[in-house]
Amino acid sequence: YSVDYPKEWTKAALPTGVAFLTAKEGPDDIFQENVNVMVQDLDDQPMTLDQYTDFSKKQLAQMVGDSAIMYIKPATLAGGSAKVAMYKMNYGGHLLKIKQYWTIRSKKAFVLTYTALPAQFAKYEDTATQLISSFRFN
Repeated sequence: YSVDYPKEWTKAALPTGVAFLTAKEGPDDIFQENVNVMVQDLDDQPMTLDQYTDFSKKQLAQMVGDSAIMYIKPATLAGGSAKVAMYKMNYGGHLLKIKQYWTIRSKKAFVLTYTALPAQFAKYEDTATQLISSFRFN
């Protein structure tokens, strides 16, 4: 897959994907808003998009609680069917707002997640959405 990201953002490798982080806004910037792309191998347990969505919803409910899930609805990613979820969670002492897209292709789940502090969410949402919209399979 490939994705376009702003030149002022930093790319960082993750064990199962890659993260794109906003530039630090100064010494008091406690959290770098980011978009990460994770690939989950479903070879051992192939799932449809709806099955993966049910699985993800259960995991989210256990992790953040049902009330923290704002929505899960149909979406498009890389020209195909996907889902998008919006939720809030506490991580490392910070309340975070998260917008997450996922799709299934070739027995793999592709999960793209925009994470931000609630006060900064709107500031980077358009850029994060453009980055996620640029995702495509090669």
